[in-house]
Amino acid sequence: MEYDVSVIVPVFKAEKYLNKCVNSLLSQTIESLEIILVDDGSPDNCGKMCDEFAKSNGNVKVIHIDNGGPSRARNIGIQNASGKYIGFADSDDYIDADMFFLLFSEAENKSADIVMCSYAIDDGKNVKELKMAYRTEYNGRNELINGLAALYSKRCHNGLYSVCNKLFNKELLLNNNILFDESLIRAEDAWFVFDCLKAAEKFIFINKVLYYYRQVASSTMHTIQDDRYERSKAFRKKLELEDKNLGISIDYNEFYYEFLYESFVYCRAMLQQNKKEAVKKVLKDKFFYNACRYGKKLPKHLKIMCLLERCRLQGTLTRILSRWGKA
Repeated sequence: MEYDVSVIVPVFKAEKYLNKCVNSLLSQTIESLEIILVDDGSPDNCGKMCDEFAKSNGNVKVIHIDNGGPSRARNIGIQNASGKYIGFADSDDYIDADMFFLLFSEAENKSADIVMCSYAIDDGKNVKELKMAYRTEYNGRNELINGLAALYSKRCHNGLYSVCNKLFNKELLLNNNILFDESLIRAEDAWFVFDCLKAAEKFIFINKVLYYYRQVASSTMHTIQDDRYERSKAFRKKLELEDKNLGISIDYNEFYYEFLYESFVYCRAMLQQNKKEAVKKVLKDKFFYNACRYGKKLPKHLKIMCLLERCRLQGTLTRILSRWGKA
């Protein structure tokens, strides 16, 4: 059976939130919707819960796989999707009932390759809308590359990296062999979207909150892992190469803004965990040293840290980092 939309949900250790996620998908107002639950070898009861949803709902498909991470789970979902359009949801999030009806309608009415909506962040206490300032329509290679993909090298790209607030024409993915990079643990969403932007002809933005992202404190995105600096560095290196290949003009004070901020946060976290050698490695890294030339747009305290790094005053910088954020 063919559907208008297939929504792919990688499922792993989401027992607490899975019911709300799937029920929000089952409540969608679009009539032709396929829900693909990819049980990514979850060690809890998620696999059984997925099977129960499939027994009760004919439009729910369950795929059980060995644990391989969300990118592999999403790729398997894409390969098994019957929909004309592909959407994604994370198993601890939830969705407005009209989300896929509105995204699908815009995609059909305007022959769009990608449709994006706004989203909100639910931290368990408050729900806060993430402000997004995009035009309602982008047409052609120049507007998608220089108007959207170029934002990857700037600070103003709220919501652009995520796949979960978007609908993708499946032909766009198939015709351009676009899949998730399974070697990535972080930023796999961002590169998938970037590849889609490079290939797309029309992008539509709906300035309405339709997706609710649950900010779980223990999630990968909010845990400072030991290799986070190296992954952030690799992202910048790859992005610079992509920009040059696409002819995107780079403002390096914008380009390194996030990298520098994340690097200082990483160093602070490592010091809090008494991992001083990890901090020394960053402060002695030539890539980080060169990036600190481009801190003009950072907050004042981070500008000072960049100056200390450039002056090779790493002992002073380390002491400041160890006190950063303390009362």
